[in-house]
Amino acid sequence: MRSSLVTSAALGLLLLGASLTGGSALAAGGGGGMTGGISGPRSDAKAEYQRGMAALQAGYYREAADSFRRVLEIRPSDAGVWYMLGYAEARGGDVSGAERAYARSVALDSEPIEPHRDLAVVLAKLKHKDRGAVQLDLLKARASACHDACPDAAVLKAAIDTVEAALSL
Repeated sequence: MRSSLVTSAALGLLLLGASLTGGSALAAGGGGGMTGGISGPRSDAKAEYQRGMAALQAGYYREAADSFRRVLEIRPSDAGVWYMLGYAEARGGDVSGAERAYARSVALDSEPIEPHRDLAVVLAKLKHKDRGAVQLDLLKARASACHDACPDAAVLKAAIDTVEAALSL
């Protein structure tokens, strides 16, 4: 459980850093045109995101979800934060909330594998296996195009295995 949380946390930090600043190092504490005493929406989003990540790591999923929602008030088109909201919702037992957040993440950025995987898993839990199968087909098509040669080949295979297992229950 801890390793998947750390993986998701790392993904979230990576996605936030790129999305909040167009690729700068804001999530890591630098850049983005911010200097020591300047505050504003970007620094508020960064601080709130960090609170959400800390809450996730401590197992406070509702608090994490609340923090990610506050970030989304500032950055409503941030696919990475939508993903982390879904993750917090899923961990906190709000499967329907997780489905909505993951679906929004996928709609905003269809590239990351994890949102497709996690969306399919929650859809399976919600007994929407047909919609989960759509996500599985997208992952399989991507894996087929990759021919086990792309950098994400192992991640795709693991995601496909996870989704197939969830849909088979």
